[in-house]
Amino acid sequence: MTRIRFCGCDLSRSRRGTPVLSLYRPVRMRLIVPLAGAALAASCGGHAATYAGMTNYEAATEAADIIANEAQKMSSEIHGLHPRLLKMVRDEYDPGKDAWVGVFETEGPRVCVWVWADTTVMSTTYNYDFGRCPRKILRAKGELGATTS
Repeated sequence: MTRIRFCGCDLSRSRRGTPVLSLYRPVRMRLIVPLAGAALAASCGGHAATYAGMTNYEAATEAADIIANEAQKMSSEIHGLHPRLLKMVRDEYDPGKDAWVGVFETEGPRVCVWVWADTTVMSTTYNYDFGRCPRKILRAKGELGATTS
């Protein structure tokens, strides 16, 4: 008997019934696993929670880019220092306006970067401010970083 194979499946009738069923069984298992994973992700939310227009990971990435850029500027107060991210904290940059705060350790004082995103239909604008960390930020529990003090 001649064996007919398609995509690794045996389509000959003598082995597993009709050609349609012999193709259906392997394909069915290949589809179930990704679909089950997608359903699980959707039931668990699927997306990370956002604050100040971005996730804590996005905020940490933006804060690290900002502090690295500031450390390169000759006119910056942190020029030449090697900042290291300690933690990310939720705070406000203006009363009632949310912002993530990246707390960075340097050879000198700890430096904070406030980061928030303004999102419109067509774009996202990342804004920031930085300076010395206030005590309430230093005491706050961190959500991301090397330590969670």
